[in-house]
Amino acid sequence: MDESTKTQAAFFDSQAENWDDIWTDELLSRIAKIMQEDIPLLHPPILDVGSGTGVMLPFLQKQSKSGLPIIELDISRRMLEVGQRKRHRTSNAIFIQGDAHTLPFAPHYFRTIFCFSVFPHFQDHNSILQEFYRCLTKDGRLVIMHVQGHEQLNAMHAKADAKVAEDILPPVQKMTENVQMHNFNISHA
Repeated sequence: MDESTKTQAAFFDSQAENWDDIWTDELLSRIAKIMQEDIPLLHPPILDVGSGTGVMLPFLQKQSKSGLPIIELDISRRMLEVGQRKRHRTSNAIFIQGDAHTLPFAPHYFRTIFCFSVFPHFQDHNSILQEFYRCLTKDGRLVIMHVQGHEQLNAMHAKADAKVAEDILPPVQKMTENVQMHNFNISHA
């Protein structure tokens, strides 16, 4: 891990114990609505990148075609530990610490890669998209999801902490163009 990555991991480690407090009933309802109305059935194996404490795990299991394990990947060891502790009885998830910029998986392994509220925190969006493309099957699906628009999310990051102040989410059109440049077909934006 380079120094920047270590700093980012340390920041999220420090937030882990209280991370689930940000997910209010209103936000969880918005997630449920988006999952129900906009996200098609997900095919395993599923990789939940930037999983944090596993807030998406129940939604991914509900939207998944089978009960196969979902891999929860995060850079923060503490986020994963909290997630395992909170969700170990209700899931068959596998929790792995790793950097999404260099995914520790074989090419064409996943049929779904899911990124919820994590994309702004990636240091290099292009290398991330290349890694996702490498790890997805030919018919695989990449889902990048946020419950806030880019302006609202970027303003929240700017106020939250200096360590995430510059972690920005581009506008939907810019994101769409960037994703398409990496050989993905867009089904919904």
